[in-house]
Parts: sequence; structure tokens; C-alpha cells
Amino acid sequence: MNTAEDLGQNSPLVLNLRRQLDLGSQSLTLRQQHRLAQARKVALLQQRQVSHLQLALSGSHTLPHEHLKARHWAAALTCVLVLAGALLFLQEWEQSRHQEELADIDSAVLSDDLPVSAYLDHGFKHFVLAAQDGQ
Repeated sequence: MNTAEDLGQNSPLVLNLRRQLDLGSQSLTLRQQHRLAQARKVALLQQRQVSHLQLALSGSHTLPHEHLKARHWAAALTCVLVLAGALLFLQEWEQSRHQEELADIDSAVLSDDLPVSAYLDHGFKHFVLAAQDGQ
């Protein structure tokens, strides 16, 4: 389908339409012609208002994009901060869990009758395992 931009003022289609409209307007009454003229004025005023609005908005065309860029950066920064906070929380939790395990081991070693050097001796570990298997 042809658009208005594709059609020139002197194209055959435009000339044919203009001729048909001229022939049709000759059979209109004076009242109909007056109503068409008023409708044309209203349509032209509306078109001017729309074109003025488009012209006014064309200057601020970059503002919404900049606003969106700022929002994207803010969202990305928020995600990074949440991830960093989650990693810090996990690190603290893991460290506290490790400290609790070490405290349990320390209390078990300190409450036992064996000296600490027995736990460091590799042969003692085999001796304890063999003793458990023999029972």
C-alpha cells in the first residue's frame, strides 16, 4: 500500500483523487460545504497541536533514556550490594561454624585423659583404630 511519503504531488494517483474530489464537491450543498470547511479547520488545528507537542517532546527525547540508564545502574548497584552482603553473611556464618567445631574439638581434647601429644602421634591413630576393630 502506498503511503503519503511515497506519493508525490503530481503522481497519477494523487491527481486522480484530486479530480474525483473536485467532481464530488461540485454536487455538495452550501451547508455541506460549510460543515466540511469547519471540519477541515478543526482537523488542521488538532494537527498543529499534535505537531507542536511532538516538537516540544523531541527536545526532551534523551531525558527518558538517561533516566532509564540511571535506573539500570541503580538496579545493578543494588544487585551487587545484595550479593556482596550475602557473601559476607555466608563467610561470617561459615567462620562461626568452624570456630564452633574447633571449640568442640578443644573441649574434647581438654576433657580427655590422654595428653595432646598422643593425638599428634600418627601411630596412636592406628592404635586407636585397631583397638576399636578388636572390640
